[in-house]
Amino acid sequence: MRGYFLMISGVSVLGMSGCWLDNGSTPVTTDTASGDDTQISGSDAISGTDASSGTDAMSGTDVSADTDTASGDVTIGCTVGTDTCGAGKFCSAPTGQCGGTGTCAAKPQVCPMDCGAFCGCDGKAYCNECIANGAGVVLAHSGACGAATQWFTTCGAPVCSGVKPIPGVAACTTQKAGDACTAGAAPCDLQNACQQELTCTDKDPKLNPGGCPISRRAKKTDIRYLDADDVAKLQTELLATKLATYKYRDAGPQAPQQLGFIIDDQPDSPAVDARRDMVDLYGYLSMSVAALQAQQKQLVQQARRIEQLEAAVRDASVCR
Repeated sequence: MRGYFLMISGVSVLGMSGCWLDNGSTPVTTDTASGDDTQISGSDAISGTDASSGTDAMSGTDVSADTDTASGDVTIGCTVGTDTCGAGKFCSAPTGQCGGTGTCAAKPQVCPMDCGAFCGCDGKAYCNECIANGAGVVLAHSGACGAATQWFTTCGAPVCSGVKPIPGVAACTTQKAGDACTAGAAPCDLQNACQQELTCTDKDPKLNPGGCPISRRAKKTDIRYLDADDVAKLQTELLATKLATYKYRDAGPQAPQQLGFIIDDQPDSPAVDARRDMVDLYGYLSMSVAALQAQQKQLVQQARRIEQLEAAVRDASVCR
């Protein structure tokens, strides 16, 4: 047999025999055979049906849907996570949307008592979506809430080259690294020289696999050092790179002049991150180091050759 939670002013009341109010009040002694309930803490008796509408109170049907009496429709345009919809309503949104625009809807008054693991946008655990909505909360995700979320800085650009707005990311206002935040909150642009963002999560993204570049041997696998032929090949590729000046289209007519190479000219270069469709500055720098190493080897070889030629000239002079 299935039971239900009765929501009284946002507080869930368990509706099965031998169960109790979750706020510590007088137990509910429901006769499950007849559907009659005894009085709860001096309040009116709860019958098996809703006296105002005749709707079965144990069916899970919302018996107090609060709609716009003029149109019968719910109100559109509330802000998720805020109490802007009025008494008996909450700002509804799909699971995972913990901010932005939602829809004003009536808070459920009767909910199934099936209890799973769900985390609300307020960071609290709920048995199911109905109970969360009855408390005026949108679900963040299924499963346990886990660790508390906070604002963390991201890695940013590999090279800090001045303040450049991050496309599609709003500037940070009151958000600060280390402050608590609501799970699912949108990231924001710190607008610093390294193009870092603040992201709301339960762990520092800079420490995750695939996070910021990590140079320690313990963090890597399949290490293979380049031989002389590998280094010479990289030197050849780097010297063949066509350099260009350019401006970014989305930066407007006053965009500053940039210097670099166009990945379309050499899509297979080790300096191109094909997955992210961008220049791999770490790879580009490593190619430059390889070119310097190859050049240094060539200079040493040339110096030795010069020494040999000078020695030969001296020997020839002595023989005369």
